Amino acid sequence: MRLKRILVSFIALFVFISATAGHWYWRHSFEAMQLQHQNWLNRFVETIDSKLDKYRHIPQLLSQDKELVDALQAPNNSAQIEVTNRYLQQANTIILASDTYLLDRYGNTIASSNWNLPHSFVGKILRSDPTFKMRLRVNRVPTLHSARHQDKEATTTRSQ
Repeated sequence: MRLKRILVSFIALFVFISATAGHWYWRHSFEAMQLQHQNWLNRFVETIDSKLDKYRHIPQLLSQDKELVDALQAPNNSAQIEVTNRYLQQANTIILASDTYLLDRYGNTIASSNWNLPHSFVGKILRSDPTFKMRLRVNRVPTLHSARHQDKEATTTRSQ
């Protein structure tokens, strides 16, 4: 009987030590994996940020351009809009964006780099666009949008 109690005690102690060690190992492994994944995620975010940073200044730079300012000041001047469309098309090619378009303060697309394509933005009202709504809340000014579908990036800036 005494041997049976000792055997049961050893088995209970073995089960307790195994469960405790297993739990500790699982927790340690989980924390190590979590730390490793967090490091991977941080590197991924840094990589994406560095790629996007190359393009953040472009809308601001373009928004100061005379053709764009002139188009905003005379949106019914078809000659000026044609010049602006071609300018945006050329700028779009240089900055490798999918589309670049100029919106007035009401969300009307005044000019666009895709002016000559069937899916042109010219004449479209984009006041329900989330980026335009955000810009409108910040300042009630026209905006220039430049989108890069390959990077899933869309940036906006204020036009003068």
